[in-house]
Amino acid sequence: MITLRPHHLFCVLGFRGKGYNPVFTENMGRISEMVKADFELPITVTFGPDDICAFCPHLKEGRCSWGEAGEEVVHEHDMALVEAFGLKEGAQVRVAELISSLRSHASVREVVLSKCSSCPWKKDCGFFEQFFGS
Repeated sequence: MITLRPHHLFCVLGFRGKGYNPVFTENMGRISEMVKADFELPITVTFGPDDICAFCPHLKEGRCSWGEAGEEVVHEHDMALVEAFGLKEGAQVRVAELISSLRSHASVREVVLSKCSSCPWKKDCGFFEQFFGS
């Protein structure tokens, strides 16, 4: 079972082998491969640190410490996606369902575009490129 925060549901789809350090990158790669191999794989939604955060060097005392407003920015991105997709903490989702919503609802695309376009990993992300170009 994989547990991911809302914004990581899309990060795993666009992952291209870059990360904060080798341990983080290896873990992210493993999770990304599992999700990409099976879009029907159940993923548990969490609103806090997840299976990706567990190996992040910026996870300090259960909070994201990356940048000036780490946890606040991450939480804001997560909550925007929660609202757009109607996600609930502890719920199980499948990537196939999320992609279907993304493709069929303009309002969902707008939220994802707005969050992804400000992501510092955007230039290295295949997800942004695949769904939004550039």
